Amino acid sequence: CSTTNPCLNSGTCIDDIIDDYKYTCNCTNTNYQGKHCEIDTLCTNNPCLNGGICNLINDNTDFTCTCPSKRYEGIYCEIDIRLDELIALETFYNTTQESKRYKWAKNWKFNDTSYDPCDNNWQSIKCNNSVIVEFNTDASQLGYGILVNELSLLKYLQILNIADGALNGTIPSSIGNLIYLKHLNINSNYLTGTIPLSFGNLTNLMTLYLNDNL
Repeated sequence: CSTTNPCLNSGTCIDDIIDDYKYTCNCTNTNYQGKHCEIDTLCTNNPCLNGGICNLINDNTDFTCTCPSKRYEGIYCEIDIRLDELIALETFYNTTQESKRYKWAKNWKFNDTSYDPCDNNWQSIKCNNSVIVEFNTDASQLGYGILVNELSLLKYLQILNIADGALNGTIPSSIGNLIYLKHLNINSNYLTGTIPLSFGNLTNLMTLYLNDNL
């Protein structure tokens, strides 16, 4: 140990008191184990969930998880935002005219957890990096419905087009939480009230169509 340190990752080399050719590595406080402190203990069992990748940081004293897509968040990639996205879609869906759902949501399923809006290409929905970025009814005569607060749970939404329907009620201020929104078109409905002040948060917004409402 006196000339070279065979121990890795800040391990301490300790000479054998009997045999000068033998040594041991003390790996205490290194987050490594093994003969030469070569085995990473922080990431060995991968604390990251949902396909996250464990990365050592701060001189191997801590770790971060790189999540496989925007769908997963949290220290351990433990938060699945798809659950929130499904709440948003189902809540809106339940306010709409049932007889016209086949025009814009004919393949939506909420009672099958394996049937995913991104993986199974739900009608009117587009995804990127495994999160919903577009909800576009494409002038498909939605029928009546309500712009529910839960739509703000589509946190990565960039395009929201629910035009040419019969939406009623007011525009919820929670729409202002969709900070990635670039295009918002809810014209030709029966919406009432004023434009929420929270729309000032939509700094990425490029087009806004609210005409032909009440």
